[in-house]
Amino acid sequence: MKRLFVCLWGLLAVPVMAGVVTDGSVGPVQVLVGPDFRIEAALGRQSGTNLFHSLASFDLGQGESATFVAPEGVSRVIAGISGPESTVNGVVRTQAQPGTGLWLFNPQGIRFGEGAGFDLDGPLFLSTAAELRFADGARFIPGNAAQSNFSVAEPAAFGFMGGAASDLTFKNVATVVERVPRLAMVGGNVHFEGAAGDFLIVGGQLQIVAQGSVGEVRVESSDLMPSVPSSGLVSMADGRILSLEGSLAASGDITIQAGRWDMAGGTLGIRSVLLEAGTLAADVEGVIQLHGLATVDTSDLAQGRGGDIRIHAGGGLLVSEGSLLNTTATLDGDGGDITIEAAEVVVDEGRISTFGFGNGDSGDIRIETPGRLRIAGATDFTVGVASTAGNLEQVVQGRAGDILIRAGMLEMDGGVLNTETLVFGVGQAGNLEIIADSVDLRGGAVVSSATRGLGDGGNTRIETARLVVTGPDTALQSITIFSGNAGSIEIRASDVILENGAGISASTQGFGDGGGILIEADRLTMGEGTNITSDVVFALDDPVSGLLAGNAGDIRIFASESVELNGSVSDALAASRITSTSLGDGDAGNVYVQAPRVTLRGASLSSDTLLASGNAGTVTVVSDGLLLDRGGRISSDQGEEATGAGGGVDVSVSDELVIRGEGPGVGGGTIGSAITTTTLGSGDAGTTRIAAGSILLDGGVIGAASAGSGDAGDVQIRSGDLTIVEGGITTLATQTGGGRIDLTIGGLITLVDGTISTSVFGGTDDAGNITISRPQAIALVRESRVVANAVEGRGGNTRITADAVFLGSASVIEAKSERGIDGLIEIFAPDADITQSVLALPADFADVGQKLVDPCRGRNVSAPSTFRIVRPAVGF
Repeated sequence: MKRLFVCLWGLLAVPVMAGVVTDGSVGPVQVLVGPDFRIEAALGRQSGTNLFHSLASFDLGQGESATFVAPEGVSRVIAGISGPESTVNGVVRTQAQPGTGLWLFNPQGIRFGEGAGFDLDGPLFLSTAAELRFADGARFIPGNAAQSNFSVAEPAAFGFMGGAASDLTFKNVATVVERVPRLAMVGGNVHFEGAAGDFLIVGGQLQIVAQGSVGEVRVESSDLMPSVPSSGLVSMADGRILSLEGSLAASGDITIQAGRWDMAGGTLGIRSVLLEAGTLAADVEGVIQLHGLATVDTSDLAQGRGGDIRIHAGGGLLVSEGSLLNTTATLDGDGGDITIEAAEVVVDEGRISTFGFGNGDSGDIRIETPGRLRIAGATDFTVGVASTAGNLEQVVQGRAGDILIRAGMLEMDGGVLNTETLVFGVGQAGNLEIIADSVDLRGGAVVSSATRGLGDGGNTRIETARLVVTGPDTALQSITIFSGNAGSIEIRASDVILENGAGISASTQGFGDGGGILIEADRLTMGEGTNITSDVVFALDDPVSGLLAGNAGDIRIFASESVELNGSVSDALAASRITSTSLGDGDAGNVYVQAPRVTLRGASLSSDTLLASGNAGTVTVVSDGLLLDRGGRISSDQGEEATGAGGGVDVSVSDELVIRGEGPGVGGGTIGSAITTTTLGSGDAGTTRIAAGSILLDGGVIGAASAGSGDAGDVQIRSGDLTIVEGGITTLATQTGGGRIDLTIGGLITLVDGTISTSVFGGTDDAGNITISRPQAIALVRESRVVANAVEGRGGNTRITADAVFLGSASVIEAKSERGIDGLIEIFAPDADITQSVLALPADFADVGQKLVDPCRGRNVSAPSTFRIVRPAVGF
């Protein structure tokens, strides 16, 4: 008897150690014989179309298999395991009518290892739930027939009881799952480990739920729905998990629901060829981490549409260490979209991108977070369209997608946000839109829209309370390099701050026009070395003959409070500037600044043309108060090689315009603060127009100049009071005619060592005319000068109409020519005091008539030089 008991004990102990053994709660206890275990229907219990099995042990070694045999009429094989954790290194099969599903669950956990595989024609559900619940309220608990109801209804939910649920683990599993339209994995945690090979799902869905603990996961027709938020972990390391297109079925969706998702290397992806790819979606209550070169990718390899990537991370998303989120359209199919919703998003040395390499459009990238979006290191956010490398005949017509960001805070410390059309692309680059409470760009971060092909660049729009751009290589930019037009840059913010060499730029390096820049803010503040530019540059591959015809875009700045530029003119790299420049045949853009207060310290506003036939644009400033200090300048200039027309400068200041002081120039010289138009080439300089409540030039200059064959421009000023202290209003020319100066002043004109001049310093051209109208009085103090002089040409005419004119003893009003005819000076004033400048002549005169050549010889004696003072007749 003792020996019989020992034998029976040993027999009962074997089933829970290895192999496949039934537990007797449904059918008879039976130890099945391998390596090909057959689990017949007679070992279970059939209820309607459900076939139930309860197993004490379910373990398969490599090379082994387990086949669940179901008679006709069975649509579901439901196998619960009541014993310890199962280890499956073999193949799980069904022998049943097509479409029959397999439900395999073990509350103690299931571990699939190397050699594991699945061979069935129907849906497959794998779980570590404690029980299976049915639509009619019944339930099935493995090993517990007393509390189980063997329902004829469809399974409705996996039930997880108290405590932490066990894990589903896949380690070094390399298999191809075919004819399985739905593969569901529901565990406490779900782990994928190892890189032995690919886990491929062909034409079916992959659904992963890491429930964590108590609750139920409802099974609906196409979804798994946790009744409470999932708290478990989905982990992936190395290997590839791919959903592929089948011969008759599109690649299926991949869905992940968990408390956390950690992916350390490997690939999770969806591929399509002819049909539309499925969607890869993750709904995670906590944090999603992609690191160690992890790749999440959905790609269209031919004509089908690439799948979307949708991520919801309640605790945040981290993409780092070279990891990638990507969708790609290769030929005619469109790429999928990437949508991210997370508490915060950090991309550090990672990449999020959508691309199109054919006629299909690339997808959009949409990111929404109430917290922080941080982009750091060599990080790339790109949507683009491009030709296949090396295929010069391919014309890519697809459009690049958009980048749309909604964030509480956007921080970029390095990295790139980019929409682009690459070489030979015809499609338009996508738009880039950022809406955030604050945007901070630093460390060489670049936000860019570019077209390098035939398609137009996309537009960039930023809405934020505070935009900070800092660092020498940090930039917001829009670029065209071929015939496509560059997109515009629009910024709307309370504060826009540029620091330490940062820039905002729109440029054309090709036939296409550059984009415009629009800034609407309360305050714009720019520090040393910062710039806002709109440029035309010549072809990079042919700088000699490749002067191209694209026009630069306009720069428009509207500030409700102030625009302040603080630079340094002693170092060209430290200057702060807002400028549009043409280096080619295209025109420079216009620059428009409007704000109650505008301050330029060691900084400039300009529109210039430096080479070829491009025309300079107009610089316009509208302000209540304008200050130029320490070399601050507003100008429109032409370079020595320029042949186009110069642009004008228009300044309107309702209160006070102050141009003060000099800044140290490069090489030890000085650069005075100024408002000027200048030409060094053959084109004429533009006109300077100023209207102000009052003007103070304290060492500053308002002027127009020509050092080339083009004429100097005119200066037109309307103001209340005009005060010039060691500064001047000048037009200057060295080879051509001088420009005119027209001053309409309603208050006082005071010059203290000041200058008003239209002189010409070379050539045969005439000096410009000076007209001063309607001031209450003009006072020239110390060595002040009003001059319109020439060399060989005629001196300019000077006409002054004022209530009173006062000249100090060292002051001068003159209109002379060294070798030509002097100009006419007319002063219309009821009170003109110039006696201090009239010197008494000596009584004895030397006869020098024989020693001097007739000074009027060769001149037009019918128009002698004239100086005339006119007082109105009394009584008229």
